[in-house]
Amino acid sequence: MSRYSVSAAWFVATCSLLSLFSSSSTLALEASGTTVAVLQSAAASGATGSRILELEAPVYMGDRIKTGSVGEAQLRFRDQTRLVVGANSSLLIDNFVFNDNNTASQVGMRAVRGTFRFITGVSNKQAYSISTPTMTIGVRGTRFDFTVAPNGETSFALFEGGARLCDRARRCVEVTGRCAVVVSPPGSRIQQLEAGPDRAARLRAAFPYIQSQSRLLPDFRVDTSSCSIQRADYEMRDPLVPPGALAVAPVIEPPAPPPSPPPTSGGGNPGNGKPVGGAGENPGRGGFGGGSHGKGDTHGRRR
Repeated sequence: MSRYSVSAAWFVATCSLLSLFSSSSTLALEASGTTVAVLQSAAASGATGSRILELEAPVYMGDRIKTGSVGEAQLRFRDQTRLVVGANSSLLIDNFVFNDNNTASQVGMRAVRGTFRFITGVSNKQAYSISTPTMTIGVRGTRFDFTVAPNGETSFALFEGGARLCDRARRCVEVTGRCAVVVSPPGSRIQQLEAGPDRAARLRAAFPYIQSQSRLLPDFRVDTSSCSIQRADYEMRDPLVPPGALAVAPVIEPPAPPPSPPPTSGGGNPGNGKPVGGAGENPGRGGFGGGSHGKGDTHGRRR
């Protein structure tokens, strides 16, 4: 093979690799979702670098979402999956691969610590998988909260649908029903808590969004009435969050109705249009109603 043939082949191979790298980079940087409400501090880091997570900012596959002591991020993905990342939380968007119709063929997330809410979108339910230090959550079309403690212990509360939960030893349980509560301690089997004081205490301690959903957008809220503690109060305010601190994507309101026409002047008696005080006649000494057609006392009564 001549020197020119080798050079040409090298040039073609180099161009092909560059084209493949460019295509892969474009796919990797395609936004998986958007921040629709955010309470600082909340940040993301990934292929696009580290950045403060602002309102209506894109999030990408490979991003790690982190929040501070009062931080919170509400994310909506392209397939209408909704995710809340609560305070003091860390989560990696491991995989979010979309089909041409904006449904996901593979969704993978790794929660390291903190509090979360997950609501499935329109994708095939088998596509979703969430892992924590002690278990893996296989989604079956559902709404649930889960919390990862500093030691990795995971608490899970199901509100709708079902889920398949597996510990690190691959021992799995199927969870269905409303407000089913499950705990996965480090190095131990998954435990489902029955109604009683332990379950009620876990719901209060580990699931802040059962206590209050006031900061969540309407389609990020769930029906918690089946839980055995007081129903979440949508109107309750969090004293740690100053008014106006939560940034929310704008909602277009319908135009206000036109103002009502002003009342007509000279408000007379109903039905006859004449002034008050004796059906239009000269008032008599009796006060109201004491005209020439009858005398009245000071309270307008006929004598």
